[in-house]
Amino acid sequence: MNPEWMWGCLYLGAYGFWAWTFRTRVDPWMRRQLGLRLSADVVWVPASTFPIELWVWGLRRPSDDEQGAERAHRLALTSVAAGLGGAFLPTALLCAFESWGAGLPEAVNGALYLTTPLLVMVFVVWHLRRHRLDLKYDS
Repeated sequence: MNPEWMWGCLYLGAYGFWAWTFRTRVDPWMRRQLGLRLSADVVWVPASTFPIELWVWGLRRPSDDEQGAERAHRLALTSVAAGLGGAFLPTALLCAFESWGAGLPEAVNGALYLTTPLLVMVFVVWHLRRHRLDLKYDS
């Protein structure tokens, strides 16, 4: 295996591992911390169904007043921002690694440049997709 393939596979594997870790460990931890701060249960709620099913954070028992609606909108925006931040973290770390003079081969830089937008999109969509109603915290 040549070094270019090794670096590419390492990046893709690390990105996939981070995506799994983010969904199974980081996201439940963030929802739990946010729930403690808000004194409410933060769960996944459906945001859209067609043509793609997307879920965002919401309250288990949302209130019907104007303040409750604003809180729901902020939670939804926070979940999208957390997903985008989590998606860009491996790319930021790769850029930092490269700026420290690691000197990745030019072929790897070009390939990673072209694959990163696709990886970010897949990460965010995969993170915001839930196929079941999550009525409790994932542990």
